[in-house]
Amino acid sequence: MWGKQLAGRTRRPLQGDALGFRSFTCLDGSVVTIGIPLDIPGSPSCVVVAAIENTGQQFVAGSLDLGSNVANDHEVSIGFTFVEEYEFQGGTLRIGRGEQPIGTDGARYMEISDDGERVLQPFRLAVWEGSEFSLHSHLYGGESIDLINVFGQFAIGEEPDGLTFLPKDTGRTPFINGPRLLKAIPQFGLTDTVQLTKSVAAGVPRHEGTPARGGELFVGNKGQEDMYLVLVSDAAVTYIMPDAGVEEQELVGHALELDVRWKA
Repeated sequence: MWGKQLAGRTRRPLQGDALGFRSFTCLDGSVVTIGIPLDIPGSPSCVVVAAIENTGQQFVAGSLDLGSNVANDHEVSIGFTFVEEYEFQGGTLRIGRGEQPIGTDGARYMEISDDGERVLQPFRLAVWEGSEFSLHSHLYGGESIDLINVFGQFAIGEEPDGLTFLPKDTGRTPFINGPRLLKAIPQFGLTDTVQLTKSVAAGVPRHEGTPARGGELFVGNKGQEDMYLVLVSDAAVTYIMPDAGVEEQELVGHALELDVRWKA
């Protein structure tokens, strides 16, 4: 799975301010800074999963139109309509419902009714929108009040470079997965960054990687269509899924210059 060092690849020195940096705020308040000699346009997405009544509830933050785009995605929901709107924590909370599409595997979320019938549950989506960013989460089944109560257990804050979404009671609704920051960089690929914790470190290759500006670089599934790269620093791990059409030498060259920093 993991390739050895990337033989024959050397880092190109950068002069002056050739390495541009952008910083983004994650939902837990951490700040991720990405540096690469390429344009980094737009907003990233940040994903966390919180424990809500012994189940995992996913929340996704991103650009202001992200939640609406999800609502209008026919692969997510059919016939979705927003039916409720509230002023909520300095922004607007919109809630709606649609029908579940049939997935590629034919699976849909069903529940057993009191009379023993299998009932298809509606798809419910809540989208919080601030001035620059949005945050959304969904349920299958339940009622709108369930999503309102879920959002009410967290404090939402809008920063110039992202949203914070902090549990009001960390003992009751802790984050159990993430946050992870996903950022598409044109002419390079999708970067997926997580903080380097003990559990994350367990999945990092044990052999030595190729020295890079931002740490050590590894390659996974080398030579295959699903090849990807992994950059490991002292504070973060960044998975890189290449854009289609990017030549391997160009991809690796940019990856060797990539610098991703995580400040909790």
